[in-house]
Amino acid sequence: ATTARSLLEAHMADLLSALHARLTSKFGGDAAKALNAAGTGEAATRELRLLSALAPYLSSATQAQQLLELFLPYLRLKPTPRAERVKEQVLRLVGGLLPLLERPELHLRFFGQMFAQLRARGGRAALCELWTRLAALPATAAAADLGEIGAVAAALNELNAFDGASVDELDYERRVSGYAALPPLVNRAPSPLLRPLLANAIHDVERDDIALRH
Repeated sequence: ATTARSLLEAHMADLLSALHARLTSKFGGDAAKALNAAGTGEAATRELRLLSALAPYLSSATQAQQLLELFLPYLRLKPTPRAERVKEQVLRLVGGLLPLLERPELHLRFFGQMFAQLRARGGRAALCELWTRLAALPATAAAADLGEIGAVAAALNELNAFDGASVDELDYERRVSGYAALPPLVNRAPSPLLRPLLANAIHDVERDDIALRH
C-alpha cells in the first residue's frame, strides 16, 4: 500500500494533467457546457469520481489548485435534484482542498454567488461549512480586506439554520435573529464579503422565506 501511494503521489502532476486534457478533449474545451448538456447521469459524473479518488493524495498547492479547477465545472451544472447532490459532494471535497491552496480567497466571489443558486439543504449546509473553513484559514483571516470573514461565515450559518428537532424544518427563530443582526455587519464588512449575504437574501426572497417578513 505504501509503495502504491508513493507511486501515485510521484505521478500526481501527470495524472491531473491527463485528466484535464481528457476533460478538455471530451467536452470540446468547455467542460461546464458539456456537463450541462449531459445532465447528471453516469457520463457526467465519471470524471468526478476519479477526481474524488485522487483528492486524498495531493501534496502541494499546485496540485490542489489543479484539482479545484477540475471540480469547478460540476458546481455549474444546471439545477436538478441530482445536480444538487453532486454539488454538495463537490463542495465538501473542495472544503478539504482549502488548506492546501496558496490563495483560497481568489474564489470567494464564486462561492458567494452560490448562495443564490443552491436549493437543497445538503448543498447549502456544505456551502456554509466551506465558508466556515475559509474563515478558519490563517491566511484568509489575516487578509486586510477579509477581517470580517469569520462574522460573515457565522451569519451565513444562522441564515441557513434548520431545526434540529424536526426533519427538514427551517429554524425560523435563528433565521429571523440572523437577519436582525445583519445591519451592523453590513456596515463594517468590506464589499467582497457582502456578496454571499446578498445572494442568500435573494435566495430567500425567491422562496418567500418568512424570515424576511419580519
